[in-house]
Amino acid sequence: MFKKKHSLELVQYEAKRKTIKDAIEGINKNITPGKWREELKKIDDCIGDIDKEFNKVCEDLARIEVLEHNKKELKLFLENKSHKTRNLEIRRDVR
Repeated sequence: MFKKKHSLELVQYEAKRKTIKDAIEGINKNITPGKWREELKKIDDCIGDIDKEFNKVCEDLARIEVLEHNKKELKLFLENKSHKTRNLEIRRDVR
């Protein structure tokens, strides 16, 4: 009864199993725990290097954002100071 009900899934399973098995044998490698751990360590080291670079880029971006903010604030401050200076000069001229 099960085989009748799931015959399509069973056929697909066998086909996919064969494809995977052929791919593994096609590589002609034995996957041993030592090789697997070694490869994992290489990948972890690579990820660590990428994380360091990513963190550096994030820090640089944060610094740039702070500088841009400070630049805008300084510009507003100087404009405000300029307006105050002009207003004082106008008041002096009026007196």
